[in-house]
Amino acid sequence: MIAPMAFALLVAAMLSVSIGAGRLVGWLLDRRESKRTRPIRDAAFAAQACAEMAGRDYAIAMLDQESMGEACS
Repeated sequence: MIAPMAFALLVAAMLSVSIGAGRLVGWLLDRRESKRTRPIRDAAFAAQACAEMAGRDYAIAMLDQESMGEACS
């Protein structure tokens, strides 16, 4: 009676350890990939911010030209 229960507990323990080890390896690989892609994400964010600022500056320049045209007329 005790032997089957001990065997079941041993199998459950081995399964728990292997699942935990797999999750740990997956987390380590994900973290390593995240470190490698962080500079790319940061550069993309900076480029997007610069593009938005340039678009805003262009829109302001166009509004200034329109208002100057109206003032001269």
